[in-house]
Amino acid sequence: MRENDELDGPMTIRSFDHCIDQVVRFHFPNDRNFHYTHWNARCHTIEPLWVRASVLEFVQSFQSSMRGMILVSGIRETLAAGRRWTA
Repeated sequence: MRENDELDGPMTIRSFDHCIDQVVRFHFPNDRNFHYTHWNARCHTIEPLWVRASVLEFVQSFQSSMRGMILVSGIRETLAAGRRWTA
């Protein structure tokens, strides 16, 4: 999907989500019913105080399953835009 994007610009959300799906399939090739959710923090306005609540909201989306995974991307860019991540 990346070849459909402009190479000079940032990757589109659709291409990024497609890559996430490929990563999950690569790591869990024999488990077609593996539940996962992707939280792209770049697409949401979040406050540090509410990060835990946001994560729990995504986890509840696969609560009926015995196991699952949450993939978080873009949290550093969202919470510390233009600043260093470490002190």
